[in-house]
Amino acid sequence: MKRTLFLLMTCILFLLPSGPAAAQTQLAQTNDIVLSPIDIVAEIHANGSTTLTVDAVVNNEGDTAVSSLECRVDSMSVELIKMEIDGELTDGLVIPQDRFSLVSSVFPSPLAANKSLLFHMELRAADLQEELSVGIDGISLQGDFAFYVRPLTVLNNLTFTAILPPFAMLSQESLGPLFPSTNLNFTNGQSLAFIWEIQSLQPGQEKVFIVLYQIPNAPTDSSTFSALNAILLALLGVAAGVVLAIGGPKLFARAKRMGEVRFVGVTSEEEEVIEIIRRKGGSCSQKDLYTDLNLSQAKVSIMLNNLEERGVVRRFREGRENMVHLIE
Repeated sequence: MKRTLFLLMTCILFLLPSGPAAAQTQLAQTNDIVLSPIDIVAEIHANGSTTLTVDAVVNNEGDTAVSSLECRVDSMSVELIKMEIDGELTDGLVIPQDRFSLVSSVFPSPLAANKSLLFHMELRAADLQEELSVGIDGISLQGDFAFYVRPLTVLNNLTFTAILPPFAMLSQESLGPLFPSTNLNFTNGQSLAFIWEIQSLQPGQEKVFIVLYQIPNAPTDSSTFSALNAILLALLGVAAGVVLAIGGPKLFARAKRMGEVRFVGVTSEEEEVIEIIRRKGGSCSQKDLYTDLNLSQAKVSIMLNNLEERGVVRRFREGRENMVHLIE
């Protein structure tokens, strides 16, 4: 009996942590790690893929050293191109989840308390855009890019940049081609870039960036692009002159009616939802729709589900509210 008790006590002591030394290094905790500043660049490609580049200073504000970092990417098709810690190449791992991916990196050496390191990562994602479609003009292709930031750690001083494909421009077929409003934009002569600056994001919060763009079907360089535009404008000018001379007031009346009926295949109640969002500048909270419509919340939610499935609207979380953004 004594021998049995002695063996049992020995096993219990063996399974206990071996004192303070065992707790010196741990996996990164959301309340310990702060990424500040952090710069995310999304280079949007005309083939439907997106290259993501992340540069950040990783700060350990906890009391113990940490040995790894995990980043959430809202994509189910993520390929890790490169990862660096303090300028040195290191291994990373992409872990598929239910509706997103985790990208995990193990630091070459534990990051001590109150210390920082430089983090660099390059990814390729194939599902951040909808398939390109031909616009109503029959000439351009319409693109739809959306990127969610849902941090696992605190993000301070976040800068997000979206770069359009060469010769692309913001969609002329959408009421709100950019969401939210940008802080800055620039061009290198071929590609447009849009920049957002976010002061802080906490774990559990989220931010979405939406860019709707159009790209010409053909041109391969800027001279071809300019020449094509000039030819099209000249032809349109001649055609418009002829039609106006013949059609006159009837054409204007018809054009006005066409402008009023922009969405097809929607019910009158869905059209009312769309019109309210349109009047509010292309985006509004779901709570505003409940207030403005003389319908139950359940009915409004069902209509929004249907509109979202057909790509007319997109819903996302903004703070504590659900926002609705008009896509088409």
